[in-house]
Amino acid sequence: MKTKAGEEPRIVILVDDEDEPTSIFFVADTLELCQIVPPAVDLAVLTLLGTYFLANLDFPVYCSQLLGLFQHHCLSTDFPESKRKMGFNTLIQLVQ
Repeated sequence: MKTKAGEEPRIVILVDDEDEPTSIFFVADTLELCQIVPPAVDLAVLTLLGTYFLANLDFPVYCSQLLGLFQHHCLSTDFPESKRKMGFNTLIQLVQ
């Protein structure tokens, strides 16, 4: 399970016929970084968020607001105003 060269970190989740996770892989830049065992989606998301946070990577556009919410709520660190979309502050207030 690998990505193309230069692709950002991502989670790959394989599910069974009942949509239960059977395997979760954490991949990036042509590498399978790890397999999450047992397959726990919450641990995989926190691993992804931690990787972006520790490596000081920009969140991909397609999930930046969700990862920014996790950064703000779970890690108690600021998600920069310049990266917030309209409604982000309202979403934070709803989650608290």
